[in-house]
Amino acid sequence: MMARMRWPRFTTIQLLLVAALCALLLGLATTSWRASNYAQVTAVTFSPCGKYLAARFLTGIVRVWELDSGRPRHSVEFLTRESSYGTLNGLSFVDDTKLLEIECIETTSPSTQAIVHTVDVVTGKSERCFSFPATGYVGIYTAAADTLAVFNWPRSTVSCYSLRQGRFLRELNGLNLLPAFCSSLAPDGGRLVMPDQQGTIQICDLNTGEMAPYPSATGAFAAAVSSSGQRLAFLDSPGTALGRELHIADLQSPQACHNVDVGLLQLNWVTFNSDASQVAVAGYDGAELYDVASGQRLGRIVFGDLDKVTWNTLHGRWPSTGGYQFSLSPDGRTLASFDGGDVLLWDTISCRLRQRITSHSRVPQTLIFTLGFVGWSIAWGLVARRQRPVTTQFKPPVELALIWGLMFVGGIAAMAVPVALLVMVGPWLWLGVYYALAMGLVLMVSGASRTTASLQRVAYFQTASLVACDPVNFVLGLIVQSLMRRPHVAQYLSQTSAASAPPPATAPAT
Repeated sequence: MMARMRWPRFTTIQLLLVAALCALLLGLATTSWRASNYAQVTAVTFSPCGKYLAARFLTGIVRVWELDSGRPRHSVEFLTRESSYGTLNGLSFVDDTKLLEIECIETTSPSTQAIVHTVDVVTGKSERCFSFPATGYVGIYTAAADTLAVFNWPRSTVSCYSLRQGRFLRELNGLNLLPAFCSSLAPDGGRLVMPDQQGTIQICDLNTGEMAPYPSATGAFAAAVSSSGQRLAFLDSPGTALGRELHIADLQSPQACHNVDVGLLQLNWVTFNSDASQVAVAGYDGAELYDVASGQRLGRIVFGDLDKVTWNTLHGRWPSTGGYQFSLSPDGRTLASFDGGDVLLWDTISCRLRQRITSHSRVPQTLIFTLGFVGWSIAWGLVARRQRPVTTQFKPPVELALIWGLMFVGGIAAMAVPVALLVMVGPWLWLGVYYALAMGLVLMVSGASRTTASLQRVAYFQTASLVACDPVNFVLGLIVQSLMRRPHVAQYLSQTSAASAPPPATAPAT
């Protein structure tokens, strides 16, 4: 007759420890999911005076820092709500202390109600200005002075509103727009320049509603207009070449134009400083600053080695690539970009990274989860030791105590690295991270419980941690295996294994 398989039996303490482990794993998964969303910046912008810097995160959180002191100081933080019908992803200051925010609210009607707010970056107070219906998908927006321009896609229209009067001004129709981040609104809010899908730059006078194409711009990717509305800068592609050409033109005199062959690849952003004496261009791999009068390059910023594959790139966190993902300070001395959840401030004079503003420190969370798993392993090991019957009267050799210590230390090392990656980066990592997480628990429990059962198998798994890029446990595993091959250690393990084996079954007496 075939024997039944016995289910493992747990005591009340062990059931509580199992529940505690489930709570730790659930908390780690929740924290990891939040890290992958919150720690991703999608837009940055300077205030008109350059005193404040705002950044929008993927979850809708907007954070503002004050820059007039020696180092960036956190000013205010607020959460925006996004709608499934329409999403407004722009980020604009309307004056030196007020940040514009548009909130989409779903309604029963086919259109989505968009509510315009202004947020004081000093006090954090929000003030409602007006609302407007947004039919279909609402693209990003840009604002300056008294003008709000909202780009509607796929209708290819631009709706213009007055911020002070809270009313609709006009709608620009008949446009084949590229993504709206390729456009630029003059700081006085009176002129909007937009490249269309044919590569022609449309210059729109928002006061009169008149549109006129710039005569010598074809194949344009991005455009910017100066604060005075006199100068125009745009990027286009010179035929089949890989690079871009920067064109700096005078709108009052189209013949006065600088054509600069820039060396950076994939450029898709251009802007002026406040007095239009300098123009900056940027793309995926770097940024350059040029003098407007002479067209001479003043400096080049290299963002990093794009061919180097790291855990950051494997996770998929993206850096600034173009459009509203860059911002130049009004004095032209600082360029703001981002890399994942970090905002980077570059010095345009020295072309070096000046400061890195992190979203928030995750070191305390990493320590809490690591210590939680270590404490759980110790508790489980102590309970297992007390419930294990004494199988031998021989004193364990000193080498065996060293083996248990090396396993416990290796478990801490194997546990700390995946916990740090999951908390700081997010859940989408390679499978070796989760293997190291499980291996860390097994090693710490084996060391804390001072077990002798399947000790050789655990040592093999510790050595196999090299596939998870864990050289520490690979070395410790080799040391453990060499200690276990010593004659008196092997003899002790065989004795305990034989003593703990169940007695052979005997037939009942007849």
